[in-house]
Amino acid sequence: MHHAWILSGPAGIGKRMVAVETAKILLDPQRLADADGLPRPNPSSTVSRAIDEGTHPDFRIIRKELAAESDDPEIRRRKLTNLPLDVLRQFLIGGMTGDGRFHEGAAMLSSAWGAGKAFIIDECELLDPTAQNALLKTLEEPPRDTWFFLVTSSPERLLPTVHSRCQHVRFSPLGPAEMLQWLSAAAADLGEDDRAQVLAFADGSPGLARVAMQEIPMAVRGAAKSAGKGAKAAKETESLPLHVIRRRLFRALDGLAAQRFEPTLGERFAEFVEAWAAARVREHRNASKDAANKEALGHLFRMLSQWTHEGLRSAVRHGRDAAVPLTILDRLLEAEREIAANVNPKLVLDALVLRIMQGAHRPEPVC
Repeated sequence: MHHAWILSGPAGIGKRMVAVETAKILLDPQRLADADGLPRPNPSSTVSRAIDEGTHPDFRIIRKELAAESDDPEIRRRKLTNLPLDVLRQFLIGGMTGDGRFHEGAAMLSSAWGAGKAFIIDECELLDPTAQNALLKTLEEPPRDTWFFLVTSSPERLLPTVHSRCQHVRFSPLGPAEMLQWLSAAAADLGEDDRAQVLAFADGSPGLARVAMQEIPMAVRGAAKSAGKGAKAAKETESLPLHVIRRRLFRALDGLAAQRFEPTLGERFAEFVEAWAAARVREHRNASKDAANKEALGHLFRMLSQWTHEGLRSAVRHGRDAAVPLTILDRLLEAEREIAANVNPKLVLDALVLRIMQGAHRPEPVC
């Protein structure tokens, strides 16, 4: 078996899980075989249990969160926006780190249990070019019985020299039947409508389905504080799963398309981003607020895109002009480009609401 693999595909579809299960087969003399003679993990073996518990001395997942375990206090204090070269040196390839310490590369050490070693580099696209170049020699001249799995959702960010040393396996999203089977086991108590919302948001990704079921403390507008003229609605906090927020968002967008303009909709988009990012930072020590904001914006644009695609499918299905949803899709792409150019997200989201309404009622010619 080749020693280095790139496992790529959309987030949350099981790439890392496959790498872990493969490591259980490679490192376990007590591995099982199926009816066709193909190897499979032995869930009751010492090796499988040790890998699941994170105690196997010859198996390691290299991820950005390992910065919290770095010997270098400067690395420990960093926000988790990338996978630092010093983390790679300390936990995998060895060498001198920024604090002047020399580390033995775990990849170069002898197997403690005698069956080989396996390493997973999760979100390997977070390695900058310098770190990727430092990894090359290890990929090019690997020790005997040592395997590397580079897991990524963005293989295009890996250097051609990394690609040339690896076998590349591309993963696809799960189909509707597999997703329904997975969700029925993972969340048996979900109602039918909630289940449909989760599956629609996830789009074939169990990982995104889990995201859709996470609760987020959101500010909600209650009744007016008083009956006086110009009274404002009271804001209260309510924890809502993302799939419920998605359903409410679609209702608001449907109203926008029907010329029921909500002047606060852009503000509500921004509040969602802020609430999601705040929750992520609370959950993960040293999490980057900027990275959390980008993740939240990604989820928001995913939902906006899904609403637009629903409109496009409906137009095609009923023989209506598809210019309106296509125009709105252009507006979304324009907003994403502005976010990528570091325009203030609140301004972008406010402008996007106006553009969606204009696109719904004054479509431009589509080439």
